[in-house]
Amino acid sequence: MRYFWVLAVVVLAAALRFFGLDWGLPQVYEEATPLKKAWDLLGLGPARDFELNPKFFNYPSLTIYLQLLAQGLLYGFLKLVGSVDSSLDFQRVFFIERSPFYIAGRMVTALFGIGTVWITAKLGAIITNKWLGLFAALLLALNAFHLEKSQVIEVDVPLTFFVVLAFFFMVRSEELSLKKAVLVGLGIGLAAGTKYTGAFLALPATCLIFMMRPTPESDPASEPESPGDPSLPDHPTPSPPWRSRFTWLFTAGFVSAVTFFVTSPYVLLDYASFSSDLAMEREHMRLGHFGVDDSFSWDWYTQILGSKLMTWPLLGLGTLGLLWAFLERRRNAILIAIFCLGYFLLVGSWSMKADRYVLPLVPLMLVLAMIPLEKLQSRLSSRALIPILGALLVFPILALPKHFDRLKLDTRTQAKVWIEENLAPGSLLISEAYGPDVYDPIEFWPLHPQLKAHVRASGTLLFGYHQIPMFQVMPHLSSRFYVIDLYENADYFVTSSAVRDRYQADPSTFATQLKFYSQLEGHCEKVKVFHSDESPGPEIIIYKNPIQKEPMGSRTALRGPIPLNIETNEYTGEESFSFYSLGLNYETFDHTEAALANYMMALRYPTSRPGIYLNLGLGVTRCLLKSGRRPEALQFLQEAMMQANDPGDRARLGEVRNSI
Repeated sequence: MRYFWVLAVVVLAAALRFFGLDWGLPQVYEEATPLKKAWDLLGLGPARDFELNPKFFNYPSLTIYLQLLAQGLLYGFLKLVGSVDSSLDFQRVFFIERSPFYIAGRMVTALFGIGTVWITAKLGAIITNKWLGLFAALLLALNAFHLEKSQVIEVDVPLTFFVVLAFFFMVRSEELSLKKAVLVGLGIGLAAGTKYTGAFLALPATCLIFMMRPTPESDPASEPESPGDPSLPDHPTPSPPWRSRFTWLFTAGFVSAVTFFVTSPYVLLDYASFSSDLAMEREHMRLGHFGVDDSFSWDWYTQILGSKLMTWPLLGLGTLGLLWAFLERRRNAILIAIFCLGYFLLVGSWSMKADRYVLPLVPLMLVLAMIPLEKLQSRLSSRALIPILGALLVFPILALPKHFDRLKLDTRTQAKVWIEENLAPGSLLISEAYGPDVYDPIEFWPLHPQLKAHVRASGTLLFGYHQIPMFQVMPHLSSRFYVIDLYENADYFVTSSAVRDRYQADPSTFATQLKFYSQLEGHCEKVKVFHSDESPGPEIIIYKNPIQKEPMGSRTALRGPIPLNIETNEYTGEESFSFYSLGLNYETFDHTEAALANYMMALRYPTSRPGIYLNLGLGVTRCLLKSGRRPEALQFLQEAMMQANDPGDRARLGEVRNSI
């Protein structure tokens, strides 16, 4: 009968996580970095071949490879049902239709979320009893935050699954066998291969060998085991001597290291890039996130666990269970408690604050929360415990309607629809981050010529669209881009409260940004506002530039670029990309001279984004050839080859020069 209820909870978790999995689509309001990096590995993007080096190490590669596998399976499925006939058709789906890719990618995360519910039931059964383990799993199945994160393409839900799985391997038996060492090492390696913080599982794994009872022969003075852990057998088998314990630990460590490097091989094979990205990520953790207080985060994470991730009653029970584990010397529960305390202290020591960072603590704290309930059950009848369990279920159930609000039409989608219905194609929009997802030249330009023709034939409206950079670290550097004169060619400006509110919260630091908003209010016409009080998403405001009387795409001449006002030598890399983006907008609508001027301006600044130097070189060459300046194009390519730092860029520019 219990297996039926476990299955019922897992089915409930699956139904909740698959329902609304297409939220927001075909617009995309998540970063989905693993999916995008996996697409790059396929080699179907511009100027790339299939490879396994993600060239991205802000976190390890396991989720990227899983998304790559999902894309391969999606290609096979779409080909089987006749939706695609070739890789070109597959590119069409990715660049234009989007939805199948994001649904497949979200399904990967959802499956990990469902798996976490199942393994939580098994772990809870070991720590307390089968029915309370099932109740912990039910609480996780209904947890709105875990549900939300199970529907986005991120690494935290897979990490949580592997963390709980590793603990299940640690506590499922009392023996320190070779099989157990391999399974624990595998769990730790998979967790660390998902996110570097998964390596923190090494702490409870190390503690495990010191918690085992020594054999009478090796330690005749050892005290009898305290009968605090109900999961222990009545007559526990003696543990191996210390040499065997350290052999076990070495085996688990070796397996975890091998697993990590198998799932993220380019940590070693491309160590220079790994070291650079990891240093940047450490700096991000140290400095914090734009718009969030940069102090230590322990109090903030306590608040977020109690108010959003777990509810205060469950957090209180989990904390009580954690203390009880130490007081009663419940070895299995102590391992979980050590991890929860250490992980909380680690994450809380960073200035960076993100609620998803403590997601691995949620199922573990729910399991610990069952310990006080088990104590209560031993003093009351099971039937008397039912009202208490029912009351605990009320809190996660009440949070579910807010989760389902995300299925409503997002303000950014509303803005996109309004733009397509009311603005002339070819209009140039200057937008902040977290604005409407308008189809723009950055997406259009890399397409295969046949796909470009498909886009135009399908009636997809193409606008000029340029996004003002925003920086999560050192956000003050965005001020150089918040100068309205830089965008005199713009037809419309789009602001987003997701960015604007952060600047307005600190007027002394962001005076330039606030002046930009003031100029929009004072000199531009506010044509539309999309409020966020009843819809998901930020408040979006659209302003019309009164200087321009016809769309950018229809004008005969455009103003040339203005150099950025940079008072220090702190370059972000976005300087070159910003001018490249404007140039690409102008070139798309046949403003060749304006595009060339922006490309040349971009080359004055350091580049940091992969491929931008090559794209700038190709853009300058195209514009020169369109203007009939072939000798200048050849001379430019020769100089660009000499200045290229990347051998691949140098080779590609050489190929172009030889073909002219």
